[in-house]
Amino acid sequence: MWWSSGACGSWWPVLVGITGALVLLGGLVAVVAVLVRGSGRWPASPRRVLDERYARGEMDDEEHRRRRDQLAS
Repeated sequence: MWWSSGACGSWWPVLVGITGALVLLGGLVAVVAVLVRGSGRWPASPRRVLDERYARGEMDDEEHRRRRDQLAS
């Protein structure tokens, strides 16, 4: 009986609708963020791994050239 009368009866459905829309929008934003963030996580190519190791100083020029040539063949 009190649902349909007074001030509560007019704004309650609007509040529920807005809250539901915000929750849905937040979920969609979260899904898009996960998809966009995850899309850059492709496995690195062997050449890229080799170049990164060389850039970090884990191998010298000769070893880098030798391994690069092995990958090219």
